[in-house]
Amino acid sequence: MEALISGLIDIGTGLITQLTNLITVQHTTNQTLLAHTQAQPTVNVNTSASIKPEQPRNYDGNPNCVTAFIQELRAYFYMANVMDIQKQIFFAISKIHGGRNDIATAWSDAIRNNIMERNDEIAWITILSNTSDYSTLRMKPSMPSKHCNKET
Repeated sequence: MEALISGLIDIGTGLITQLTNLITVQHTTNQTLLAHTQAQPTVNVNTSASIKPEQPRNYDGNPNCVTAFIQELRAYFYMANVMDIQKQIFFAISKIHGGRNDIATAWSDAIRNNIMERNDEIAWITILSNTSDYSTLRMKPSMPSKHCNKET
């Protein structure tokens, strides 16, 4: 039993010695790195220079290429500083066309049309909600007046 305890004490002493050496080496390394870091000259970087990014390639609906297309779009928007979501969406839709039987073009045209119709509806709702005198409001041609169907 004494041999076992003596062996554990020797192992513990060896671990403590190794940890002490490791801490000393780490401290010396940190001191060296700190000295080198502080000695570095400052470099002036011209942040006003801009890079004109290349536009992403067109997307033809191939599911194997969708991830690359989205990554190219995100990089382009970042580099071109395009933060407006609506501009990003319309730009992305404009890059989607072609494919087998022109299916990507048909899809992007339908999406663009839906967005534009929805924007028109929102605009009219906004106009109606901000107008207190409805008699002066001109009706949108596709929105028939209640009086149009009256028989005279």
